[in-house]
Amino acid sequence: KEAAGFGRTPDGRVVMPSGTVVPGDTIIEDLGTVVVPDIGIVAGVRHSDGSWIALPGPGEDPARFTWPTWGSDDVQWRARRRPTFRRMRDLYASLHPYGAPRVVASAGVAGAPPGDVRPGSDADSADVAWRAGDQDRAVRIYVQRLASDPNDEVALHRVGLTRAWVNDFDEAFELLGRLVETSPENLDGRVDLARVKAWSGDVSGGIADLDAILGEHPDYNPAVEARATFQAWEGEYDEALSSYDELLAITAGEASIRRGQAQVLTWASRLEASRAVYDSVLALDPGDVEARLGLAQTLTFADSLDAAAAQYRRILSGDPEEVRALQGLGRALSWGGSLVEAEDVFRTAVSRAPSDVASRVALAENLRWQGREAAALEVL
Repeated sequence: KEAAGFGRTPDGRVVMPSGTVVPGDTIIEDLGTVVVPDIGIVAGVRHSDGSWIALPGPGEDPARFTWPTWGSDDVQWRARRRPTFRRMRDLYASLHPYGAPRVVASAGVAGAPPGDVRPGSDADSADVAWRAGDQDRAVRIYVQRLASDPNDEVALHRVGLTRAWVNDFDEAFELLGRLVETSPENLDGRVDLARVKAWSGDVSGGIADLDAILGEHPDYNPAVEARATFQAWEGEYDEALSSYDELLAITAGEASIRRGQAQVLTWASRLEASRAVYDSVLALDPGDVEARLGLAQTLTFADSLDAAAAQYRRILSGDPEEVRALQGLGRALSWGGSLVEAEDVFRTAVSRAPSDVASRVALAENLRWQGREAAALEVL
């Protein structure tokens, strides 16, 4: 560990390569950093209570969080400190580290509830901003609406979601709880309240709430899909896949459901089965970018790095601005030892989306693998 840049203080504490000092008597494994697709550093060292101490930026204090609590055998390290995951928690490719949906402006906002929108009204203005990904403007209007009508369902729902996305769970629970109390028939609101419970760390509680909804409405797709996701978070892969079987029966094999099934198979390390599902989706629609991204990730984790790179390049040939494909290509190249070529790809990703932290973290990790510690720090 000392050779890899770790050290110890005279009182036994561990000094990380970044200079961060963490308690020495509570370290289970010094893992350095784990770069998770589209998120970046989600772990530094594991504490004996199951939490992770994340590596901070320069001048920042270590940040500890208790979710996710991967077991120490779930992350292994190969030559060049290259991570492979036995339990493929690849859901972070589309989620915030604490589970909040990532907003994609062109596709609207994940989890957006329906609303009664009247042309020319404040509702219309807020809805347009919301669906365009301009959350700040939308939320300002929704908050104004709540001041005059505390039970405005759409405003309660959307403001509650945005609060959860920034980990303000107390207000999220208050707003969504009020929505469900005043409108118990609002199933979208009940499902999202269960989601927030899971995002806040009470995954089993979220699943229980979804089970209650499904006890009343067994074919309500959003609840079945959310339950499958959270079962996978808990490592209950067989249960999650059973939930996806239910969904596939209800939706007649809808592509988005098949993609979700494939993702869970990846997390369960059933990589060949995952690849077969992605292949079947792409056979019907070769232009399904989400499926091709999923296939490329599965190939990466299966150590088929050249095949993964080919899939990412195919995506980029159609959309050179697809940052997730750039990040994935850089990752596959890095893990395959083509560090200089990967550096160029990561720099392109940073130039495409300068505010995307994941690209900067991946570039910094690549530079560290090259032994260029000073350059890595400059990137961050």
